[in-house]
Amino acid sequence: MLGPMTFAEKMVLALFSMLIFLWMTRSITDDIPGWGVLFDRRAGDGTASAMVATLLFVFPSKKQKGEKLIDWNKCKQLPWNIILLLGAGLAIADGVRSSGLADILSKTLDFLEAVPYLAMAPAVCLISSTITELITSNNATTTLIVPLLIQMAKTMHVHPLLLMVPGGIGAQFAFLLPTSTPSNTVGFATGHVEIRDMIKERLSSGQMHEFNDLKMNVSCKNLGTRKCIDDDEYCNSADGQGEKVEVQKL
Repeated sequence: MLGPMTFAEKMVLALFSMLIFLWMTRSITDDIPGWGVLFDRRAGDGTASAMVATLLFVFPSKKQKGEKLIDWNKCKQLPWNIILLLGAGLAIADGVRSSGLADILSKTLDFLEAVPYLAMAPAVCLISSTITELITSNNATTTLIVPLLIQMAKTMHVHPLLLMVPGGIGAQFAFLLPTSTPSNTVGFATGHVEIRDMIKERLSSGQMHEFNDLKMNVSCKNLGTRKCIDDDEYCNSADGQGEKVEVQKL
């Protein structure tokens, strides 16, 4: 039995609950803009995270006199090398998007128009999985490849979900390195899980995950495709622009 929660544990739970609430309510809908409008939409999720992290240094833990929920001595024990690597992956993905590199890459994808979907979907899954395993985190990979997949889908004249779903799921096969996903980072930080343990687990279960994702790719055919034609039927495309389309089943 763990026993009753201490004051420090209750405070940490309350602060992180507040953080989740701030994340979810910063921008809700167009009619309900959220608290982000109070700061002219300049405050992001990182702003809320920094504020809650600062409060951890302010509130007492009531274990010892003058002790706070966290202090710098405890912060120095965090695996900052892994945290910085994880953040660097997100920064790279955002840099590729904001610099326009993703748009430049998407304009070179015209040759994909003749590629069949059943050949492209498994390739998208494998590529996104490889990027997640060896280069950056699953969140950064998704941020990086989704705009490219949308453009690829438009080039191939298929619904964007037909590529976004396998690409997104492939990016979640993050079991190889501590930087692949925050969950791996937490496990590695405990000191009880080593990189060779992660590699061993990935090699033993990876083939089954890829096989399941391949089956999912084939089943995605039921989503249908959308071919651009010149008629009066419109839908909202993935980039938010009106587009003339005809819905067809594969």
